[in-house]
Amino acid sequence: TTGRTVAVKCALARTPKLKPLSATGIAIGIVKALVFAHDKKVVHCDLKPDNIFIVQREEGMLVKLLDFGAMKAMLVSMGYAGAAGTVNYMSPEQLRGEEVDARTDLFSFGVTLYEMLAGKHPFADFSRDEEGAMARIDTLPTPLNQVAREIPWQVVNAFDETLARLLQPNRDKRFKDASAVLVKLHEAKRLIAQVEKGNV
Repeated sequence: TTGRTVAVKCALARTPKLKPLSATGIAIGIVKALVFAHDKKVVHCDLKPDNIFIVQREEGMLVKLLDFGAMKAMLVSMGYAGAAGTVNYMSPEQLRGEEVDARTDLFSFGVTLYEMLAGKHPFADFSRDEEGAMARIDTLPTPLNQVAREIPWQVVNAFDETLARLLQPNRDKRFKDASAVLVKLHEAKRLIAQVEKGNV
């Protein structure tokens, strides 16, 4: 319905696994918002489905990021330690109480993207408290191709490559910025369209 606003958390409650094209459209909206925030030298620090809202408009879907209460302003050359956040979506550097930067949001985005595609949290095998979060701090999740077998292999392989970089425990191995992620998501969107048309 035009004008309707829905939290991604609510969308996932109704349909735990979103269709790849829908998930990619939402993901592109999220990352565009991150590009804007990071360009303003702001890190969200609490990115999760509860804080991502979809607004249906006549001209298309708009994705909004809410609750910047945990956000940290960042300088060009340094971050800030002690950022707040939600344990289940925190990056390893947040859990360790280290400085945060744009790549911190990319990790939390990776958790959310995995959830949208797999229908489950990437670290669901760990308890969803601080102890469980610390236990998974150096862990990569099960590849998407093992938990979302209904997604065409060409598409799932492309997402697995992107997710593996987003969810790297070592931030130096993640994408350098949100713009680089946006490129990968647009590539995935084009690939999905080709697969659905039977051109791949």
